[in-house]
Amino acid sequence: MLDRFRRSIRKKAPGIVISILLLLFMLAYLAPRIFITIPAGEEAVLFRRLLGGTVVDRPYKEGLRLFFPWDTVTRYNVREQVMSVEMNALAADGLSVTVTVTVRFQPKSRVLGTLHKEHGPKYNVSFLAPEVESVSRHIIGKHTPSELYSKSRHFIEDQIERQLRQELRQFDNFPATVWPQPSADLVHDGEVANRSDDNVNVRLILKYLYELAEVDTAVANAIRKEGFVNLFQRFIQEEANYEKAMLHLSRGREQLDDEIGTVNRDLSMSKIKQDVEKIENDSAILDSLNAARFKIEKAEAKLSKAFRDGDKLFEVMKEGYDHYFTIIELKDVLISDIVLPKKIKAAIQSKLEQEQIAQEFDFRLDRERKEAERKRIEGKGISDFQDMVAAGIEEGLLKWKAIEATLELAKSPNAKMVIIGAGKDGLPIILGNQGWDFPKPMVTDGGRQAATTDTASAGTPKE
Repeated sequence: MLDRFRRSIRKKAPGIVISILLLLFMLAYLAPRIFITIPAGEEAVLFRRLLGGTVVDRPYKEGLRLFFPWDTVTRYNVREQVMSVEMNALAADGLSVTVTVTVRFQPKSRVLGTLHKEHGPKYNVSFLAPEVESVSRHIIGKHTPSELYSKSRHFIEDQIERQLRQELRQFDNFPATVWPQPSADLVHDGEVANRSDDNVNVRLILKYLYELAEVDTAVANAIRKEGFVNLFQRFIQEEANYEKAMLHLSRGREQLDDEIGTVNRDLSMSKIKQDVEKIENDSAILDSLNAARFKIEKAEAKLSKAFRDGDKLFEVMKEGYDHYFTIIELKDVLISDIVLPKKIKAAIQSKLEQEQIAQEFDFRLDRERKEAERKRIEGKGISDFQDMVAAGIEEGLLKWKAIEATLELAKSPNAKMVIIGAGKDGLPIILGNQGWDFPKPMVTDGGRQAATTDTASAGTPKE
């Protein structure tokens, strides 16, 4: 029996060896598709060719993984990334502006399978970049080019970020989107307000809001009364209306600021010219402009407070949604570059330069006014000092001080003559070297003759 087995092995040995070699060859050939290493900072999504397609419920973490060779594994970078989008946009006045918007973002690990199924590996080109461009064009179209160069730039960036976050939520397609299937213990099993909330994904958010997040009772009651979906959509519309109203008020306030600056400059010039009628007229205009600006600020504060009070509930609802269903988490938005036509850019820069020059003149005028006030205060102080000193000085004190000064001068080593009692009021007179005419040396005949001889000798060349 053993001999028969050995003979059978010997006969089949070539085929067995060939089969083993073929298996080893196939294993070596398919090893890159079977043994896949997922690097640090990346995760992978599996596409099962024979068992249901894309796996949206389980992203594969970093490390060495084993897969069937006929399945496809797609790796994604889940670190924070930066992307810049350059576009041509029309401003509010119809001017074409070239703007570069830079966004910092990060894919969400939990919904990486949904991102792969709906947008694919080049999601930043096919999904994120068009959304950034669309939102940026829409927001920039509400503003003028000068606002892009002013302090309103940060306000525009905030608007783009807020609107882009809303677009990335994709709440309109919420029921139709393929999300990871949650486990039964994470789904709210109680009653819901309406049919729109009777969805496994909405129930997942409700479970988070009612139990895990420990939200305020008022928030939970509002959701139970109106329904999460209806309430969420209503807040989205209110947020859009708030942004429109704030933009309108902001434009009115900036226009008033320009007018107030102009009137202030006119008022300063009128004060210099001492034009009383013009001063009164400019002051009245300035008071009315300040009153209008105060009304706008009051309206902004009231609107902002009302929005913040309502936004507290909305922020809680967005937190629940973003915790599970935001595909791409947006970190920051920045307008990194603005290119205008050369003439328009030069005009805006010239305007800003003239504004700075006008402010410089205002500063100079204010400085001169303060300098004049300082001189008036200094002169008044000197006058008061002289009045105080003059009132306290007597004639006897002045004489005594003069005598003391005479004694001090008499002690000095310089040559002097002191005449006692010869001056006015009997004060001493001190005579020194000053004012004395010293006699000039007399020239004798011998000296004159010597001088004449020297002059003649100087004019005669020697032989």
